[in-house]
Amino acid sequence: MSAYRPSARTQSPAEYVGRADAPSMAYLDFLNLVLEEELAVRESAAFGMLVLVAGG
Repeated sequence: MSAYRPSARTQSPAEYVGRADAPSMAYLDFLNLVLEEELAVRESAAFGMLVLVAGG
């Protein structure tokens, strides 16, 4: 039985770049978006590790 590992990534890097190129997105908004994605990836990995350690 494999552990449940939800995908944290909601958009591809190309989609992020496309959104960043939009004139309505400010630089700080783009950084916030990228940092939120990184946090989601790390939280997903940490959750997966906890499940693995717990034996589930």
